[in-house]
Amino acid sequence: MSRAIACQGQLLDALFVLAEVCESQVSPAIADELIKCYAIWLKMMSPERAQSQLEQIALAIEIDGNEANAEELTLRNGTRVSLPVAIVVLHRQVLQGEGTWLIPLLQGTDLASSEQYAEALIKLKHTHQLRPDNSLIANNLAWTTLQLHSGGHQAEPLAPQVQAELENAWELANSAVTRHPDEPAFRETRGQLAGHLKRWVEAVDDLSECVTMGHNSPAIQATLKRAGMSL
Repeated sequence: MSRAIACQGQLLDALFVLAEVCESQVSPAIADELIKCYAIWLKMMSPERAQSQLEQIALAIEIDGNEANAEELTLRNGTRVSLPVAIVVLHRQVLQGEGTWLIPLLQGTDLASSEQYAEALIKLKHTHQLRPDNSLIANNLAWTTLQLHSGGHQAEPLAPQVQAELENAWELANSAVTRHPDEPAFRETRGQLAGHLKRWVEAVDDLSECVTMGHNSPAIQATLKRAGMSL
């Protein structure tokens, strides 16, 4: 087990280094290595976690998540491999100098899903600097900021610095919802931030809409309950 964890850590390090190199120097060889590392990393995940990663790519680069599951990719050495369509599009975008920001985004999102919020924020902030107008980056950065400061409890009152960071996170979430109003995960982020800031009417509006969209969870119901007791 420890060897597997060490191997995964080395892969993540390699991915981040390759992504940084691609920011200034794009070549087919580097793009191929980046995609190989990423494909191996996906295989080390549980099927659910890997599927979540692929969905994140599809949403980030705005491709149809219902497209064909696999597509052939020809590597620089002539080898043809069959990979999920999202990874093939990622490879194409890296070659065009457009996809390197996805690696720190995916790494940061994966760290956040493992509750390593401080480390996740470093990568997500870096990604946001590269692509400040990307809705998924804005949402994931906002959600991770909320998780870092909530810990499942609401302080009474919020410290001024925390208040400022959460208000900035709400602005990020708001920008994501404005661009993608039909994405329930974005609405949940904005609604949960509104609830944490005690903006209960806004929280109810967003989270009730999530439920209407079929996106429900115990966390949403808990915030709606707190809102009902506070209004």
